Amino acid sequence: MHDRLRILHEPLAYYRPWQAAGASLSASQRSALNRWIAQAHALPRAPTGADVGNPLVDRMIRGWRRMPAAAWLMACGAHRRHVLGARWLPTQPPALHAFLRLGFPEAAVHWPQPPPPDMLLAWGGLQLQHGLRTHLPDWLHARIALWFQGLPALPASAGCGAPSFDMTCFLSAWNHAADLS
Repeated sequence: MHDRLRILHEPLAYYRPWQAAGASLSASQRSALNRWIAQAHALPRAPTGADVGNPLVDRMIRGWRRMPAAAWLMACGAHRRHVLGARWLPTQPPALHAFLRLGFPEAAVHWPQPPPPDMLLAWGGLQLQHGLRTHLPDWLHARIALWFQGLPALPASAGCGAPSFDMTCFLSAWNHAADLS
């Protein structure tokens, strides 16, 4: 229950543009920013007990901090040939290499140039938001976008050819993300 309350009432903790600033703020400043984020992004309140017992919701709440890593892994898997040719690949953790070996289908996305890690994160974030829309309650789904705020805009061509959401790929990325967190 504590994790659920933190997700509901402390969006500053996972609002990408201000994540680093949160630790240096006073309690009243944090409270004001949390209220502002909730209002500015029209974050819905959670109905009492509506999603209790939903295994996917429970998993998302328990591992909430894995969300960006799971999105990034999914994007890397979907753009495997770009990632395998990237100069930054050798410096990445073993969890990424292990996930790439699983061989999930690649996206038929045309990038004007190989995507850097932040573009992959933005692409993965959009895929997660679209794919989990029907699987999560509104209050939780609306908060996923906050993890990806402020990332670079994707080129128009990056939205074309995106594969349909693969829940198996997502759950594998979620499990591998535990090693990155």
